Amino acid sequence: MTSVAVGELCPYPCVLYDPRGIEAVVTRVPSWRWMERVSRKICVEFGSIASTCKAPRSGREVKDWGIHFTVSKAIGLGRRVHDAQRRHDDPVAAILDEGQGKLLFRGKVVDVARRTTEGYLRGRVAIEGLDDDRGSRLEIALQNEWVVAWRDNAPLVMSPDL
Repeated sequence: MTSVAVGELCPYPCVLYDPRGIEAVVTRVPSWRWMERVSRKICVEFGSIASTCKAPRSGREVKDWGIHFTVSKAIGLGRRVHDAQRRHDDPVAAILDEGQGKLLFRGKVVDVARRTTEGYLRGRVAIEGLDDDRGSRLEIALQNEWVVAWRDNAPLVMSPDL
């Protein structure tokens, strides 16, 4: 999810790094599509575990194409969870309050299936309802950061919502 790709900003250089310390640098590609293809192949060779650092951006580029306040939001959510845990309060309630969120389902994970193919983490999660959601089932399908959830076979929610 690279918002600068929408602005067609330069996709290179891109550095990939794996947990063993192996590094790869992509110095030039013709397009973002090619950057995705090349970096995905490198990631597969790394065992499908890699961190990336994409091309540096000017302040103007970040202002024009960045998704603003995401780091601040993540820090705020983390602080609220930490504070709730320290006080033995409900961390989910803290997240909902801080993020102005909505509780969609409460349940227990009963099945997880994951596999890595072609550089993607793909899987499914099944959750049986608890409390007010007892008798319902939430199914989640995932591929990396993309997630879709169905409640009792009806679509409920998906992410990311850029």
